[in-house]
Amino acid sequence: MRNDIDVYAKLLAFIQKKTDEEENTLIQRWLEESEENVNLFLRLKKIYEEEDESAYIPESELQAEWQRVEAEIHPKGRKLNIKTYRGIAATALFLLGIWGIWGVFKHSTPTDSSLEKMYHTNAGERKSFTLPDGTLVWLNASSSLWISGNYNQADRKVRLAGEAWFDVAKNREKPFSVNAEEILITVLGTQFNLSAYEWDQGIVASLDEGVITYSDGQGADLILRPGDQVEYLKKDKSSTLQRFPDNRHNAWKHNKLILKDCPLSLSIKRIEDFYGIELSANKPIDGQDLISMTIDGDSPQEVIELLNTITDNHFTMKNNSP
Repeated sequence: MRNDIDVYAKLLAFIQKKTDEEENTLIQRWLEESEENVNLFLRLKKIYEEEDESAYIPESELQAEWQRVEAEIHPKGRKLNIKTYRGIAATALFLLGIWGIWGVFKHSTPTDSSLEKMYHTNAGERKSFTLPDGTLVWLNASSSLWISGNYNQADRKVRLAGEAWFDVAKNREKPFSVNAEEILITVLGTQFNLSAYEWDQGIVASLDEGVITYSDGQGADLILRPGDQVEYLKKDKSSTLQRFPDNRHNAWKHNKLILKDCPLSLSIKRIEDFYGIELSANKPIDGQDLISMTIDGDSPQEVIELLNTITDNHFTMKNNSP
């Protein structure tokens, strides 16, 4: 975006659907630059969602909110520099798209309603993107998310294989639903994490904000509140509701992997996906072994050395690993 950007004129242009694909792409890139950008975006989004969801925001209110955000980021009366000014402008444009004024990246949705669009990550890869309704999605490694060609027209249904964190744009007329194997989750607008890897023994839904309806097709639907976590065991076809003690369920968004009393075989798979590597062991892995560790900025070799210290196995990276 240009350095001499007029924030209010640009917002008006965005509302009137006059911004182009290049500007939308810049917004997405800005969001992916840092966790601070994402957090700022989420705070601003919440402010606007708490409004009456009207199609018009008085300029006086918008300017007052702008001054509040400026003061928060640059205290003691300092003026907003060009880089930050452009960043917040991009945030607001992105924010208003999620608020329902206009779906960002509308060009990415297939025009044929019979087609599906797939978002995918490889092993060792994590990324974020925005759906046509403005829902923000973080996709963990080795995961896929499918949306229909007519997503956000008749409904907002998606399918997940792997793990994702969702910040769902509010729309009371069109509930958002995600299907992962036997599990169906329905929401109006909220933040939650869903882990549904094919190789995992269970499917886990963790709610950070809002309310979701959880169905496993076996018993009565469950209503989850913030802090609730439900795990579906595939073998038993049963679900267990509990409170999660910390935020380990979405630590992967911040490039962390937290394992707590996790079976060794499952831990190895998670580590392989986290780094995009393959490990080999000198002997069969004992399915009863449980390990706990936190990976935060460690190299694959450092983790392998730790595994070789705390287990009876000797692990090495396979030759085809990066």
